[in-house]
Amino acid sequence: MSALRSVADLVCSAVAVSGGLLLLWAGLGHARTFDRLRATLLVHGLLLRRGHRAGAAALVAVEVGVGGAVVGGALSSLRRTSAMPSRLVFPAMVGEALVYAGFLTYLAVLRRTRPDAPCGCLRDDGPVRAPVLVRAGFFAAAAAAAAGLSAGPAPFVESLTGTTRLASVSVLVPALVLAVLTALVPPSFGATTASPAVAQAAPVGAHADPSFVHPPARTTSFRRQ
Repeated sequence: MSALRSVADLVCSAVAVSGGLLLLWAGLGHARTFDRLRATLLVHGLLLRRGHRAGAAALVAVEVGVGGAVVGGALSSLRRTSAMPSRLVFPAMVGEALVYAGFLTYLAVLRRTRPDAPCGCLRDDGPVRAPVLVRAGFFAAAAAAAAGLSAGPAPFVESLTGTTRLASVSVLVPALVLAVLTALVPPSFGATTASPAVAQAAPVGAHADPSFVHPPARTTSFRRQ
């Protein structure tokens, strides 16, 4: 039973850390294409018209801050003598759970009120689809579970195998693989081209530097004509 619990803890922790990696990745990409992010939030129409710039700045700060805290806590556990994981990982995981829960709520409302609005999530510029909501809920649940694990008497990943360094590698490697796969595989087979509404709302030159978060508009579309 304890072996099964250890495996479950390992999987949950790896998924939660991969969620942190995705937050950091998305935050850095949104920072590079800030005008496009601002235009996307403007098209969503869920924020005050004058609040989309502040909302975009807050989103970037939250993604980079929370994602960096999760990744930093996991990396610091590679040091056997470090007490950082037990102090940092719990609030970082709580923050990650809240961020993804917020994403889930926001995108669910957006899908209901503006079903054709662009998502702006990672590599997808198409409308919000069910896999996007499932992904947000999945990472929110994993982070919440990992927060509960990290609140125990043993330091975060050390409780998984009894060896901090081995456990850290066991978490970080699959977390990195899962994060890359999640970021590279689009949530749907629909077009990932830029929304015309976003193109109109974005300032001139906002698309001059395409990033990995928002691909160029020439991406091949599989949507039925």
